[in-house]
Amino acid sequence: MKKRERKKLGYGIVGGIIVAFLLSEIVKSSDAGYSVVEILFLFGILLSGYKYGPGAGAIFGTGGGILLTIWKQNIGELGMLAVIGVMAGSFRQLGKVATVIAYMAAGIGVGIIYSPEILQQSIMELLVSSIVFLLLPSRLLTMEIAKNTTAITKQEPEVVDGVIGKRFLRMGDSFLALGNAFLEYKPAVIGIGELDDVKEMEEWKNRYMESRQVMAKQYVELSQLMHTFQQEMKKTVDVTKQVESLIKKRLKEKCIRVESLFMIEGENKRREAVLTIRTENGSCITAKEVASMVGDVLKCSFRPAIDSRPVVTTNSSVIRLEEEPPFVMLYGVARAVKQKEEISGDNFSYTQLPKGKVMLGLCDGMGSGEQAYKESKSAIELTEQLLDAGFHPQTVVKVVHNALLLQKEDLHPLALDLAVIDLYTGICEIIKSGATVTLIKQEEQVTILEAEALPMGFLPEIEPTQMLYKLKDGDIIIMVTDGVIEAFDGEEKEESFKRFCSRLKGNNPKDLANKILLTAMAGQDGDIKDDMTILVAGIWKK
Repeated sequence: MKKRERKKLGYGIVGGIIVAFLLSEIVKSSDAGYSVVEILFLFGILLSGYKYGPGAGAIFGTGGGILLTIWKQNIGELGMLAVIGVMAGSFRQLGKVATVIAYMAAGIGVGIIYSPEILQQSIMELLVSSIVFLLLPSRLLTMEIAKNTTAITKQEPEVVDGVIGKRFLRMGDSFLALGNAFLEYKPAVIGIGELDDVKEMEEWKNRYMESRQVMAKQYVELSQLMHTFQQEMKKTVDVTKQVESLIKKRLKEKCIRVESLFMIEGENKRREAVLTIRTENGSCITAKEVASMVGDVLKCSFRPAIDSRPVVTTNSSVIRLEEEPPFVMLYGVARAVKQKEEISGDNFSYTQLPKGKVMLGLCDGMGSGEQAYKESKSAIELTEQLLDAGFHPQTVVKVVHNALLLQKEDLHPLALDLAVIDLYTGICEIIKSGATVTLIKQEEQVTILEAEALPMGFLPEIEPTQMLYKLKDGDIIIMVTDGVIEAFDGEEKEESFKRFCSRLKGNNPKDLANKILLTAMAGQDGDIKDDMTILVAGIWKK
């Protein structure tokens, strides 16, 4: 290492120490309580995990936990520090920010589940150690990592800003939404002296334990998400070298300078690319045109990702491209509000997800009016957020159910009907929790999909029903709330509805939704007894 670099590192270390003590004094002056010793232990765990991996983080965490256990006489410190050491090391190749997110999530999560008392005492130390870590020079923190760098870390700027970085941003947004859902839960603060008898005290204690169990389930689901994400990364192959020169040459012909290029090949051989580019002739060009050029080179169709920058100018821009899926989907919706109500208790969603997937969702709030609307809206928005972050659809329904249980004591049951369609394969994954039937229509042939799963927010434990269906070119998906089904005649209302849909003509989703709604309203002589929502979507090959 050069003398100048050694001097910079020295300044960085001294600066980090000064910042640590300044932050400690700030915490001390706020009367929040702090421990410099614990800050140093926590910082050591974070640093060792980041530089040397999860094994070193676990060892340092275990050693520090033993010392803190002897000092504080609390065995809970040992397990907590070992876990956050593992998490700090598991995400080191994704950069400092991802490492700190995993480190803080592990510390807070284990604290909530195992010992809220320890978490309350140590939350400021966790925060201070994270800030010190983020302020230290990157060169000091990455010297050891550089020895074992992989293809993915060589492209760190592209990864952080592109494929993996976007995924972590979506994960962070979903955790924020989940946290907001938890914050809406306001447990009563009861002093021991205010409890009339032992039975009342036991009921309050049981409610507290139930809340902790619900939150514990969230972190179990979170761990499953991390595991799934790791498996996806293992399947990802860096194909940059195979295509880089060809793409650069093609774009150069159009006066587009490629400053960096990163392309990966993931599940089912689908490719995604992250390019840092700029125009050289003073003009502007759309990301769609760049995608077309890349597709010409690779002999397949590419498109800008849904969250990519749309236009490239003379300033350097990062754009994300992905292979064009072979299917396209269009949708239409029709709704009616229960008579004498001003707002429907139903909510719906049609959302484009990463990796060429589409979400169709219907949430039927119990009853109608403002309260039902707010509850179903909260559920459908959280569902969108978690699916966008990469959660499995069945996991999403369970997480949303648990989050809703914590919000308020008078929450009413909610019926959720969810369909996630992969536009690359045509596979449709349907998850139902208390929802009525879904129909798949191919001309006059109609398939009915139904389940008997309980609605969300009804019992502490639910098991949503999962179904898979392979969609074909021209298939129509029809999803409705129970107000529509109840408007049809006969004892077997689902069969009546199926027969009606088999006779429907046309393939325009909006027209089909309107026809169903008009027939349902006519069946009740215009007296709408319940909210009605019809969501229709069609899938076609390009």
